[in-house]
Amino acid sequence: MFEIPKSVKIGGQEYKIVFGKANDFLIHQPTKCYGQCDYFNCKIELSEEICQQLKETTLIHEAIHAMSEVYHMELDEHMVRILETGIYAFIKDNIKNIEWKD
Repeated sequence: MFEIPKSVKIGGQEYKIVFGKANDFLIHQPTKCYGQCDYFNCKIELSEEICQQLKETTLIHEAIHAMSEVYHMELDEHMVRILETGIYAFIKDNIKNIEWKD
């Protein structure tokens, strides 16, 4: 598990991470949704009602949506879900073995 940061940088923009009740910020969602990315206000909104692991995967999921928008990748929801799962597993399985050097 990792601590959810107060903000993340994506494409040079700082995206604020905010928590709330899913029904307060989720619009136009016909299915269950745990978060959303507000590109115009540089904000990632996560449900406070979900467990820690879902908060982590949802943050990664919404960050991928932001990257797709910023870098014009045009990823569809299926592609975002696949990347979310793979990136989360990679981080969880390898983060202790990664050492950043300047």
